[in-house]
Amino acid sequence: MDPEKLYDIVYLQGLCPQCGGPVKELDKDTSSGRDIRLYHCGKCEWSDSIDVGIALWKALSSEKDS
Repeated sequence: MDPEKLYDIVYLQGLCPQCGGPVKELDKDTSSGRDIRLYHCGKCEWSDSIDVGIALWKALSSEKDS
């Protein structure tokens, strides 16, 4: 699935792209400088990591260095 469409369905709408059920955020990792979130659907067991953009700490660090 297209990453932008996956972002819209999962992150913005909170829905599973396979069954349309609700998804739950299981983890958030910003160690790479990107905000990566792991989502899971309890209904159909779908799960995937979604890149939702630059991590806040990275953005603030870049602004401070400018």
